[in-house]
Amino acid sequence: MVAGRYAMHYELAHELQPVRTLQAWINLPAADKLGPTSYVDLPRAAATRIEKPGVTARLHVGSVAGHAGADVQQFKVPITLLDAELEPSASIAHEVPGDHAVAIHVIDGAVCVGAEGPAVAARQTAWFDPEQAGTRSIAIEAQTPAFVIVYSGRPGGEPVVFGDPFLMTTPEENARAMADFQAGASAPSRRPAAHRRRHPPLRRRPQPHSKQDSRRARSGTS
Repeated sequence: MVAGRYAMHYELAHELQPVRTLQAWINLPAADKLGPTSYVDLPRAAATRIEKPGVTARLHVGSVAGHAGADVQQFKVPITLLDAELEPSASIAHEVPGDHAVAIHVIDGAVCVGAEGPAVAARQTAWFDPEQAGTRSIAIEAQTPAFVIVYSGRPGGEPVVFGDPFLMTTPEENARAMADFQAGASAPSRRPAAHRRRHPPLRRRPQPHSKQDSRRARSGTS
């Protein structure tokens, strides 16, 4: 999702089933911060599949080692997004633009990253600063069965200022964005109808109507 000028949205798991969510917030260039809002659906089945011995990778966004995922122009910034499942001792040399910062997040298992990198376990992230133009390769080797997600992106080189739900370049811009939002200067954005999913109605817990009912609700008695 490119938030642009105020994208109001819900974060609701499909069919209200348990889900693991990893969010990556990408800072838009100043010129695009108040631009149009857009939504891009990236189903797993649509990713470019990359097969290597002991490795199944899926490229979702950008270009990596001659493989192409979704067009990065949709996201306003140069990024790549790939996930990979690795068998024990299997490895992959992940190629990314040399001027990208890289984050390797381990969902399951444990891996070693880089030529002499330390082990990175589940729920940990290995970070690489950008180097120089061209291409660089980062080795990822599984110590156990592992599942990793790899993000990369070119730093924007602009100031970043947080303010409430907004991310602008100056405190004054944040204050103006909040004032515009509170004044209803921008209508909420809706997900395209073709991508909407039906969700069952939320089941709310009955509210107690008396002190006795309250005591029963807290104790779990009936």
